Amino acid sequence: MAKFKGLLLLFILFLLQCEVPFENNARLLIKGQIVDENNQPISNSQINVFVRRDENFLYNSDPSNEDSGVLLGGTTSDIDGTFSLITLLGKDEDFVIEVYGGEDFSKYMYRTNTETYIPDDYLIDLETISLPKKAFFEFNIIRSSPAGTELQYNFNYTSIPCLEVYEDGVLNEVETACYKQMNRGRFLDDERPDASGDFLSFLGANVIFTYSINDQPEVVEVLTIDDINFEFNFNY
Repeated sequence: MAKFKGLLLLFILFLLQCEVPFENNARLLIKGQIVDENNQPISNSQINVFVRRDENFLYNSDPSNEDSGVLLGGTTSDIDGTFSLITLLGKDEDFVIEVYGGEDFSKYMYRTNTETYIPDDYLIDLETISLPKKAFFEFNIIRSSPAGTELQYNFNYTSIPCLEVYEDGVLNEVETACYKQMNRGRFLDDERPDASGDFLSFLGANVIFTYSINDQPEVVEVLTIDDINFEFNFNY
């Protein structure tokens, strides 16, 4: 019997720990507008508000997946891309607003700590959120020159999605990871003369391709992604 009471007490404590505290039943107004890379509105975008949300869900393309976190509320954007949502003010270090424009678009996440910060006038205005169309950049690098020819190459590109972290209403640039610049490259020689691969960026983005053959001066090319399935072939 004592063992049963102990287990019951542990279960009650677990429930209390899982309960999300709220700020005197206060409400937040969250609003903004969602547009694409051409500044055109995106309608029917899903906007969800969570507490205790795992940061990894920035990369999850399914907004209905609520296995991690407590959903406080949600809405969709109007035909002009605008939205407004009234939700409870959950007190949590991971208060998250997720904006999901669909499979074709990038994803946006706003995160702040509502345990230490209450937004002015109980308002979070995300203003204009740009969700560019996703694009896959595929590359194939083939050696057509004689054996012994070596190549050093690098792609500099803009990654998606976008996570913005705010502290007391101010953007934390250190923790923010929004459309970061990434690099991908390697050295090719007789052991490995060819290379292929792909990465995810967005439509209209520039990719900087830099290469050097046999330690000659670097050559720089600017490649603009003009198709959602962009293919780049290079022979050296």
